[in-house]
Formats: sequence, C-alpha cells, structure tokens
Amino acid sequence: TTTTEPTTTTVELTTTTEATTTTTEPTTTTTEPTTTTVKLTTTTEAATTTMELTTTTKATARILAKIEAQDPTIPKEFTLTSLCTHLEFVDGSGYKEYPGSCQKYVQCSESGGTIYANLRECASGYFWHQGHSSCRQPVEVPCFDDPCLGIDVLHYNRSGCRGFYSCEFGISVPECCDKGFRYDGIKCVEDATCVDPCMTPYELENQLKYGSCKTLPDQYNNYGYLMMEHGRLQFRTCPEGTIYRHGLCGCDTAPTTFRRGRRFMGRRLKDCKPDFYMNFDHGFKELSGSNMAFDVSNVHINDGAAQFDGNAKLTLWGFMNKELGKKFAIRLRFKPDPTSTGRGSIISNCGMTGSPTVSIALENHQLKFSAKSMSFRRPKVIKDHFDPYSWNDVMYFYDGTNFVVQTNGFKTQKPLGGLLETRSNALVIGGCPRPETGFKGLIDSIEVYSGCFPRNIFKARRNPGLY
Repeated sequence: TTTTEPTTTTVELTTTTEATTTTTEPTTTTTEPTTTTVKLTTTTEAATTTMELTTTTKATARILAKIEAQDPTIPKEFTLTSLCTHLEFVDGSGYKEYPGSCQKYVQCSESGGTIYANLRECASGYFWHQGHSSCRQPVEVPCFDDPCLGIDVLHYNRSGCRGFYSCEFGISVPECCDKGFRYDGIKCVEDATCVDPCMTPYELENQLKYGSCKTLPDQYNNYGYLMMEHGRLQFRTCPEGTIYRHGLCGCDTAPTTFRRGRRFMGRRLKDCKPDFYMNFDHGFKELSGSNMAFDVSNVHINDGAAQFDGNAKLTLWGFMNKELGKKFAIRLRFKPDPTSTGRGSIISNCGMTGSPTVSIALENHQLKFSAKSMSFRRPKVIKDHFDPYSWNDVMYFYDGTNFVVQTNGFKTQKPLGGLLETRSNALVIGGCPRPETGFKGLIDSIEVYSGCFPRNIFKARRNPGLY
C-alpha cells in the first residue's frame, strides 16, 4: 500500500521495461518512493492509490481513462482485442464498453477466427449503454465512471474546444460554448479561433427529427450514418460497395477504382451473391458463403424442404440493424398447407420493435407483400393470388424506384422511392414473436439480396448448386 497522503502525491503513468508497473513519485513529501503495480484485471492495489482528475478523486478506473488504444505504455493485460474475448458475436460483430470512459466503446468483429477491435466514441455528448448496445443520453445510462459522481465536480471537458459537461444532481449534461468561445476548464471564454463543431443530444435529435434530411454522417465511419428510430439515436451501416454522402442524404456508390486495368465499382452484377441462401437439400446449410449467423427453431426437413408448423422459425441474425438501402430482393419457393392459408408470416423483419418494413405473408387466402420506405409514412402493399395446392415461385424486388412482386411468373409493381427503413429486428422466416402467427407449409428454397441483384433475379431458381 501507498502511505503518502493523497493531497501531496501525484500518480504518473510511465513507460518502463515492465508494462504492468506504474511508478509513484512523491513530489512534496519526505516519505520514500514506493512502487505500485496496477493490473487492469484487479483493483486490489489500486484501491489504496489516490489520483487527481478534474478536481475529483477516483480509483484505478480513472487511470484507464488516460489510456488510449495506440498508447505504447498500455499494459499487456489490457488491449482492445482482450475486451472482445468474452463477447457473444452476432453475425461476426459485437460491442463492449471501454473501461474508464462513459462515451467510448469498442466495436469488435470476427473473421476467419481472428478478432478485430476498433475504439469508437458516441457523438454529441451521448454515453454508451452496454445493455442496449447503443449510445443514449447520459441521464439514461448507469455509468459509474461519470465524473459527475465525484464530490464537488461542477463541470468537465467534453470534446473539441467548445464542448463540456455540466453536473446536475450527479448526472452529466452535455453543453456547448457559443462559436467564438472556448471552454477553459471552468467557463466559456472568448476565443475567435474556436470554431469547432459542437452539438448537444437535444440539438442533434431536433436536427434529425425536423431537418430536411433524416440522417447525419457518422464522423467515425465513412460507411455509416446516424438516424433516429423509435426515439433513439441509432448507428447504421451502408450496404456493401456504398458510402454515406450527406449531400445526397443517403448511401451512394463508392468511388470507382481500377484493379489490374479493369474498372471496378462496388459489387458487379456478375459477382452478386445473396446475403443468405438455403435450399434445404443439405439440411440447414447456408450456401452463399456469407457465413451469416442464423438460428433454427422447430423447423424440420421433409424431403429436401423445410417444414413449418406455425410456431417454427428460421432467424437471420445478420439483418439486425442492417441497412437494406435501395437494392433489396427476396426469391423463394413455397407450398402452403391448404387448410391454413388464412394468415401466416412467410418472411419479415417483424419483432418487438415497430411494425415490419419488409414482409411476405399469407392474409385472407392471398399473398400480401409490403415494403416501408423512409420517404413515406405508410408501407406500400401489394396483394396477389397463389396456388394453395402446389408450389409457388415468388419474387420480392425493390430498386429504389419501384416495388415489384412476381408470383408464378406474373408481375405487379408500384412506384416507391427512398431507402427501405431499417429495423433492429432480425429477418425471420416462418414466424413472428406472437405464437400461432407463423407460416404453415413447406419452403423449398430462399435467397435474400441487399446492395446488388443477379442478372437472372426474376427467373425462378432450378439449380440447387452452391454459389
């Protein structure tokens, strides 16, 4: 234990030959220097070490706030990748709070058995909520690293020269100095050079709600953007081969590059593969090669087809929070139970959050197709007839201009524009959360595309081979 008094001792992180030690050097005390080993996997020794940060005393967790991902002095026990090791990955992705910071979090991804980690930060003064895997206003987040929990802390720096937090009843409240003023650690002082952008959650949400564009760029990710969904700030990712352009208020084709003398832009038509493809000839084997995570519940294989009983479902986790964009298609082949064609969800992103934005279902002995765009308040609905006693080839197609459906070779279309609205729900084949609302019958094959279409998209698939 360190015996020096907290008021006369400072703790400095220094680089030594052993990355797991922190040297404590007294400045105005007569006691001999001591050495304290701080390991981020334990707080036994750190509990007796005092450190000053924004006029408040914190334990070792405060030390972590000074440690950045690329800092060479970072202890071996603590790396971004190590924070990802015990996460549950959904479709190769996961999130973890960053120790010592309420605003930062680690975005983890897994590919080919290798884990990758990136340090991210919530926008506009939001705090990271691990339980909801999203950024939320500080008042909604139980963060024990909030400096406002310290005694006598009135305010502290946020980001840039204008941003700061004020403390109200132990809760951080994001604020901004006016343009031409900067936060000096105590108050806003005049500084003509301080013109950094600064927004509070209230201002950001108002801009997203009432502005002409309902999306804003994500400053930490050129391929993503911010939007409000069900009253919450959400981060979205553009489809593969596109990037977010605020001037267009949406995702656009990525810049053209050249590879070995050949023109390349996004995903070429001839290279377009589905995000998910299953024909059930090989059981529940996903055939597109995308390695999308999915879950099977009460579905049975019956002579090379999947049998659904109204309570069975196949959940595609990879479509949770996935940007569906202006290119989205579903191609499937099904045969209903002729005694149960009154209702039943064949495929949709139904769930606990909002009505589905993509759906194919049986309703009143008809096929009901629906698509919900961000540009329209109500979903576009198309109803079509089907054969209740035989196999039906169905196509669901949206290209940013028209919503097209095809049943057994007959097309119907309606005009529709804008991005398909994203949902935090997974895409579910055969059912929804409510019991007895699912599909009863057989599905022989199903493919889901986003971001591109194959050339033969309207041709019924007869070749069961791999992509």
